[in-house]
Amino acid sequence: MLAGILIIVLFLPIVSFGETLDSISMLVHENIEDTSNTRSLEVWERTMTLVSDNSSYKVQVLWEPTEIKPNQIVRFEIKFLNYITNELVNNLYYDFMVTKDGQTIKELNNSFTMNGMATHIVEFPSTGSFSVAINVLGIGDFIEPQNESIAFDLKVVPEFPLSSMIVMASIVGIMIALTRFTIINRKRGINQIN
Repeated sequence: MLAGILIIVLFLPIVSFGETLDSISMLVHENIEDTSNTRSLEVWERTMTLVSDNSSYKVQVLWEPTEIKPNQIVRFEIKFLNYITNELVNNLYYDFMVTKDGQTIKELNNSFTMNGMATHIVEFPSTGSFSVAINVLGIGDFIEPQNESIAFDLKVVPEFPLSSMIVMASIVGIMIALTRFTIINRKRGINQIN
């Protein structure tokens, strides 16, 4: 019986948050995880690819959901690639920061990715423009400022509250009713004249 349980356990895929992990997953910060999850090529083709300041690295960034709303959890998936070979960079240290108007929303210093891929979770507190910056610190034991960074801006769009939708639907309904009422009254007026 013990052998049967071991066989079942060995052949079941390792699953975390509904996604199969292809290799090691390690917790780096309280709600940040570096994973080796691989996505389909189709998904990665829709990413933003940026080149670091000194053209040593390409950094691909994908975020979900693509339309960001306030107080919503957004998942960033990052790939660090060698600029020349286009291969994933292993054992890389980096900083990840999100700011708005000079105030830090999320800052992770000395983050580490074993396989060149990382996942970070950020909650955006309000609407507006936010800056995302990634700074490569070094590979393996060689950690010193390399001036290898990328940065880009994201827009957080306002949500339409349910009350606004109800008011808009009511206005449209009233306009349709008034238009029909006007048409009916005009027809009655024409029929009374004839």
